[in-house]
Amino acid sequence: MFLNNNLLSGNIPPTLGQCIDLYKLDLSHNRLIGSIPPEISGMREIRIFLNLSHNHLDGPLPIELSKLENVQEIDVSSNNLTGSIFFQISSCIALRMVNFSNNSLQGNLPDSLGDLKNLESFDVSGNHLSGMIPVSLNKIHTLTYLNLSFNNFEGLIPSGGIFNLVTNRSFLGNQHLCGAVSGMPACSQKSRWFRSLGGGNAVVVENMGNSTANLCGSIGYIAPGTNSSIASSVKVNTKSKSSSMF
Repeated sequence: MFLNNNLLSGNIPPTLGQCIDLYKLDLSHNRLIGSIPPEISGMREIRIFLNLSHNHLDGPLPIELSKLENVQEIDVSSNNLTGSIFFQISSCIALRMVNFSNNSLQGNLPDSLGDLKNLESFDVSGNHLSGMIPVSLNKIHTLTYLNLSFNNFEGLIPSGGIFNLVTNRSFLGNQHLCGAVSGMPACSQKSRWFRSLGGGNAVVVENMGNSTANLCGSIGYIAPGTNSSIASSVKVNTKSKSSSMF
């Protein structure tokens, strides 16, 4: 069904989910408003693409999109969508292209993105996403395009896979990122970045030998028999005299 580039307005009707034999749906470049109805997951036969981009849709990404196991492309860019990217997105095992750019999405990127073994293009630029970039993205051997620009990501840019192919253009507008990617600032030697043993987000252990810092919280785990201490959770509160991370 192609209804793109018209002047359609109003909400997307939930009854659209009853069109179970659709394998393409393009409602892009209209004036649609409201949230994406969760009933859209009823269109299990969508195999090519779902395009709702360039409208005025709001609300969170419905987790029910994860039921579209056969869809190859999802484009909901240039709307007013909020909330976070659900980790169940890995259930969309046929995905080749994801475009969530130019919305108001928040939170961390889920590690489960690494399970999208057919993904070729991933664009979440122009949102309010934060936290560390998941290392799992380097496991996707088919991934050739990555755009994480203009968000609030921080810390060390992973290496390997797609991260050995991209330039700083993939990370523009993220002031707290550093790493070996061409055009990006190198990470300060005053900061050491560690991944937690469970493969989740990293923590920062600052070299504070000459600073006046107040440490609080708990060290969850110290690996025995190693030269470096790796903590699974460290909270650091510093006074103004402490060195900055970058």
